[in-house]
Amino acid sequence: MKRWKAASIIAALLFTIMARHPSASAQASPPDRRVRQFVENILAYERVGRNDDRTFLSFFTPELGGLIRADRKAAGDQDVPYLDGDPFCDCQDSEGLVTRIQSITQHGSRADVVIRNHFTGSTDADRLVTLRLRLAAGGWRVDDVMSPDRPSLRAGLARSLGQH
Repeated sequence: MKRWKAASIIAALLFTIMARHPSASAQASPPDRRVRQFVENILAYERVGRNDDRTFLSFFTPELGGLIRADRKAAGDQDVPYLDGDPFCDCQDSEGLVTRIQSITQHGSRADVVIRNHFTGSTDADRLVTLRLRLAAGGWRVDDVMSPDRPSLRAGLARSLGQH
């Protein structure tokens, strides 16, 4: 009987301690490896020349991809679209571009991935671009892109198209 009582007291103490200090397993889990793989696929696409529009648009959620398409259509052949460059490198010319994933923060079906872009031979500071990802039916997709010069690609496109 004494053993059972001592075990009950210890269990109650452990429960109290764990309730106040969540265990590592209750804290944020490490990012899903598929997040990293998805972004590595984007970076590999960047390295091979970014000339396949269908592949480019497949990286985005349907909503953001739709805004990019509408932006291009609104600009037509006579005007420059709002998205005039590559959002993944925050640049127009990727010559000398070296990219790496700096950090991944995942919260369930959403993740923020910070990419560090460095241009070899340039004295310019590295450019940090944040990809805001969302888990969609087809896997992870880019739902927004943020950089120091463009706080939100999605909001900028919507503003440009008059879709506040």
